[in-house]
Parts: sequence; C-alpha cells; structure tokens
Amino acid sequence: MEMQKMIEPVFSVLIVDDTLLYRTMAENILTADGYHVYCVESGLGAINLLKTIKPTIILLDIEMKKMDGYETFSVIRNCAETADIPIIFITSKTKPEFELKAFQLGAADYISKPFIPEIMLKRIDRVIQLDLLQKKLEQQVRAKGDQLEKISLQAISTVAATVDAKGRYTRGHSVRVAKIAVRIAEILGWKQEKIIELKHIALLHDIGKIGISDLILNKPTKLTDEEYEIVKNHTAIGCEILKDITVIKNICDGAKWHHEWYDGNGYPDGLAGENIPLTARIIGIADAYDAMASRRSYRSSLPNQFIVSELTKYRGTQFDPDLVDIMLMLLEDGLDVKASEHPVFIAGNLASESQALLYQVYNKSVEENRKALGIDALTQVYNRRFFEFEVNHALGQGYTGIFMMLDIDNYKQVNDTYGHVVGDKLLILLAEVFRNVLSAEDYVGRMGGDEFVIFLNNSFSEDYVDTIVNEISKNFNEEKSEVDYLNICSLSIGIAVAEKSTNKISFANLYRQADIALYSAKQLGKNRHAYYHAILQEIKKITLKNIEQDILSFKKYVFAKERNQSILTPPERYELAYQIIKRILSKQKNCRVDIIILAISSDSYVDQKNIIKESKQSLKVAIHKSLRASDFDLEFGGNQFMLILANASDAVCDRVAARVIKQHRMESDEVVEVLYRKAKIIW
Repeated sequence: MEMQKMIEPVFSVLIVDDTLLYRTMAENILTADGYHVYCVESGLGAINLLKTIKPTIILLDIEMKKMDGYETFSVIRNCAETADIPIIFITSKTKPEFELKAFQLGAADYISKPFIPEIMLKRIDRVIQLDLLQKKLEQQVRAKGDQLEKISLQAISTVAATVDAKGRYTRGHSVRVAKIAVRIAEILGWKQEKIIELKHIALLHDIGKIGISDLILNKPTKLTDEEYEIVKNHTAIGCEILKDITVIKNICDGAKWHHEWYDGNGYPDGLAGENIPLTARIIGIADAYDAMASRRSYRSSLPNQFIVSELTKYRGTQFDPDLVDIMLMLLEDGLDVKASEHPVFIAGNLASESQALLYQVYNKSVEENRKALGIDALTQVYNRRFFEFEVNHALGQGYTGIFMMLDIDNYKQVNDTYGHVVGDKLLILLAEVFRNVLSAEDYVGRMGGDEFVIFLNNSFSEDYVDTIVNEISKNFNEEKSEVDYLNICSLSIGIAVAEKSTNKISFANLYRQADIALYSAKQLGKNRHAYYHAILQEIKKITLKNIEQDILSFKKYVFAKERNQSILTPPERYELAYQIIKRILSKQKNCRVDIIILAISSDSYVDQKNIIKESKQSLKVAIHKSLRASDFDLEFGGNQFMLILANASDAVCDRVAARVIKQHRMESDEVVEVLYRKAKIIW
C-alpha cells in the first residue's frame, strides 16, 4: 500500500510596500516557496484588509507615504485581533538606528532591500516557527495536557535555534555543540541521565547572545576591542537568564564558563584547571571545534588538518588535555555533526518541570530584554515604547488614570547657550523630581528631548491633580534654584483624563489630548497647566453657538425666499435645503417640517484632517442607518450635516439625533463628539 504524502500547512504572508518592484519581488519569492501571499501598497490598505483576513506573518515596509511603517505597526499592535501577528520590517535603509528602532518597537525581525531570497525565506521561516511555538506552548500550558514533555524538549531546541539564527553563519551551532558534548560524555562513561542534562545545558550555552546586537554578531570584519567586550557579555547575560532555573542541575555552568581557559586566561572569571566545571570544559572544546569547522562571515570553514593542529597547539592552555585527546580521537574516527540540526531527544521524566524550565528561559529572556530596551539611558525612566505598552496594558485592565505631558520651558535656550551637558543634567534633575514626588504605582516616561509623560494610577480629582502638579513644580524650582542660569526654566503641563466611561480610550488618544492641553498651557504664557476636558468644553460651546447661528441664518433665508426679498448670493446648501422643504410641503399640506443640524466637535490645535475626514464619513454612514424613510439629509458645509424631518415632534427629532450619534460612536475609530440643535421651520 502506497504511503500517503504528508501535506505541509500553507502559511500566508501579507506584504505591505508602496513600491511595486519590491512588492512583486517579495510576492514572487514567497509564492515560489509555497506561501499564500496578499499584497497591499499602503498602511491603510493593510489595516482595512486585516479586518477580513489574519495572515501568519506581515512584511511591512518602513518608508511609505501618508502612513509609514512605524505608524502602521502601532495601529496593528493596538488592535486585539491583530496584535499577535508577527511583523518583520523591510527597508532599504541600512543604518543601525533603523534596525534598532524596529526591534525597540517590537518587530520580530528586519530584512534589508534588495531581497536575498535564501536569507529572506530563512528569516521568515524562523519567525513563523518561533511564533507557532510560543502560541502552541501557551495553549498547552492552559490545557495542562499530557504532551508537555515532548513539547518542552522540542522547545528547548527551538530556543537554541532562535539564538543561533541571530548570526548568519551559526544556524545549528548549539545543536552541533550539544551532539559533540554528548559524544565526549559517552566516551567518559557518563550515565544516560547526566548525558541528557549535559545536552540541555549545551543547547542553551549561547542563550546570552539574545542580548547582543545582530550588527555585532554579523559584522563581516574583525571586531573592535569595544565590540569584543560587548560580545563577551553574553556569558553573564546567559547566566542571568538561567540563574533561577533549578529543574536542570548546574544549568548556568555552560552559559557562564564555556569561554574559560584551562590555564586561567579565559573569561568571565579567569577560572583555571579543575576549578572550571567539567560540563563547561566539555562545552568549551565542542564550541571551539564547531567554530573552526563552520563558515564565518570573514572566512570559510577550516580544514580538519588545521583544526587538529590548533587543538594540539592549545592543549593544556585553552583546553583540558584529556578532552583534547578525546576530540582528536573523535576526529580520527570521522566525527560528523553537520547534518544534525534538529536532534531527537531521549525521553526522560521532565514533564511539567521541563515545561516550567522553558517558560522561565523564554519569559526571563524576553522580560530582561524588554526592560533593558524600555529604559531611557539618560534619565532612567521608561522610554516611549515601554511607557506606551504599560499605559495601554493598564487601560486594557480597566484602570482609570490621569495622563500628564510635561515640557521644560526655555529648555532649548539653556541647551543652546550652555551646551548639551547642562541640558542633560536638567533632564536628569527633573526625572529625580518625579521619583521623589510620585508613587511606585505611577508611570513616568520620556518621549524625547525635554518632553516627559506621567500616568497617575488614580481616579480623577482636580484637587488631587493640582496637588501633584504643584508638588512637582515646587520641587523642580527648588532643585534648579541652585544654578542661576536655570531660573529661566519652568514647567508647562497638559493633562488628560482616562475614565472607564470614555469611549475607545488608549495611549494614542490620551497623548493627543494631553499634547493639545500642553499647547494651550504654553499659549497662555507657560509655567502653568491646562486640562483637555476644559478646552473641550469651550470648543463644544463654540460648536453649538455656530450651529445655532447657522440655523438662525437658514431660517432668515427661508423667510426672505417666501416673501421674495432680495438675498445676497446665498450658499448653495441653503437653496438645496429650501427646495427639499418646498417639495415636502407641496405634497403634504399643513405638514410640520423640522431641521436638525449635526456637527463634529473637535479640538483644532493639531492637524486633524484625516480624523475629521474619517469622522465625517462615519457620520454620513450613521445618518443613513438612522433616518426614517420620509427624512432627508445633506452635507451642510464644514463639519455639518442637516436632517430634514416631516411630521416629527420634538421628541421624535431628539430620538433621531440620538440614534445618529450612537451609531456614529459605533462606526468611528476616533473619540470625536457629535453635537446637534433642532428647529421648527415656519412656512
């Protein structure tokens, strides 16, 4: 009987790139490799398509018109339905800061243009496999199923492979080192249980490279002394990641000491001879052999004869003499580990403990790197990305809070006059003030330059906020008073409020609102604070006044038309509305006609063209879904719509307007308020 061929799952990829050439190139590469491919040319196109599909992975161009890759990334990440899709940035920019920003945002990887098909496919495959692993693990942990042992062991291999994949020429390195280590342990006569332990330790010996920049690991030329010192840190990072794990005995030995030399000239601790754990000595010689036998960016793999001479040369200095003898014997017997990149583990009794190990390794590494990337190096407060993550997480948990944006008045003048060192000291001083005034439950972040943000985990009270603001200002003034030329500096603060009743509140909305309030505070003369909700109330008053004025003007127009009075070139919308009302009355004598004018009320301190455009479209849709069959509507200029209702009471008019506003809230993605006024038309 012929064995049925196993069908591989088809993964889907969404390519977002506004350049047709690269979009087509990527599509051809991926389609040829069996992927199902979707293509769009803009960030907005991607966001709309993601409402109907959920691809396995997204390739996102950074440089796009209107909405760039970073903004698109943020929108995708802030949507619950798409937040877990791994995203790889694609770009022709080669400067390290662009790659660093991509990873700081939370990208899964970074692929440079023009695409190299083999590298592109391997990177995509690695990200997909790691993402599938993570999701599978989460599912298995929740279910607490019986397959934990197999998944855990395979996952340890995947963690090792993920670390190896950071370097272009180290794929499979940890697996090969583990296999060589096992061969040495077998010759030494170790028991099977201890050999399995050694295998796991060897697989994770380079896990600290998670914390080393890809730019250094993949550098095609010799490392500088400074870069070499950075690479050496991977031993300490690896030990830090693994230190609290007790399931596998001595798991830190391999990660921390595999670069120690037998004569004491290694790192990180300069251990010598028998003071180096045997596990680390075995992994050390296995690691050195694979490094020599594998290709690197700056050279081809070295021939066996040269490797033998190097092992012999460093016998008793870099390597344990007994282990060199075993390695030479293995080489003489034809040692070959290159084919083994996915080892089959010997089943043991690790089960749930092994699962816990994997989670500790994975979560520890992710958390450490997330925190390391989340702290602003100068002020030691959160950077923008981490602050945004924490605030969105708090809001997602239903927390209320106060969002404050602070700006140092005249900071640029100080910076330009006295230099960046003085400017930096001023920023550090302000960050210290925050630490002294605020509680441990509050979040502080630096957006860049002299702009800071604070999220107070507290219910809103104007008295409470005023107290905090005054305390910050008081402490800041006291600290800077010791330096005469800093007396020109003060603090301007914009404040927004996150309430449970607030519709679709998020970091982005709070940031925008606080920014508007900050702008208002500065316009009023600096060294003060302003509340967004107070500004909004003033804007609402102005909007309602404008509506009332338009209703009055239209009623005067109708009155003049009916009496054939001369009118100075009226707006076209007045005539159109008049003709609709006249047609209604020609069909229904003595019919009551009411008008409702709805207007979008929005702050006007920032550029909101896109917000207004989208809100107008949402309002138009809401009107069409809410009107009765006998009602009419038309755009009435600016951000206004007029509804014309026949035979409607005051109560009916209010109900229709309320339906429209409710529907608009459901349709609109932005927190924009719709206001209205109604009037009866006397014919």
